[in-house]
Amino acid sequence: MGTSRIEHIVLYSFADPESLLEATKVIKGLEKNALRNGQPYILGIKCGTTRPAARVRSRGYNLASVATFASEEDRIYFVTQDPAHQELVAFVQGKLGCDILVLDFVDGEANAVRAEDC
Repeated sequence: MGTSRIEHIVLYSFADPESLLEATKVIKGLEKNALRNGQPYILGIKCGTTRPAARVRSRGYNLASVATFASEEDRIYFVTQDPAHQELVAFVQGKLGCDILVLDFVDGEANAVRAEDC
């Protein structure tokens, strides 16, 4: 059985439209700017703002991104060591209207839920 792709979802809540638009550009740039061993390693990035019809249920989150990684090792490198990701983190700190929300999953994977995960 091959390695399953990891989907890394981040929801953001920006207080001002300028920061939201700038963040969108930075996030989309990660696909070519995030390098591991000198090579791009993110399989794909999707990013966009909340659709008007969904705003009533968005709980204040107004930007979403989904990054796809070939392995858990790549995802861990991205969140802990990648300089391009660290630049994104530095940009969003102080510009968010509330905390970000992060979810990582493998399509079709359903592990037992532990009490500490709830």
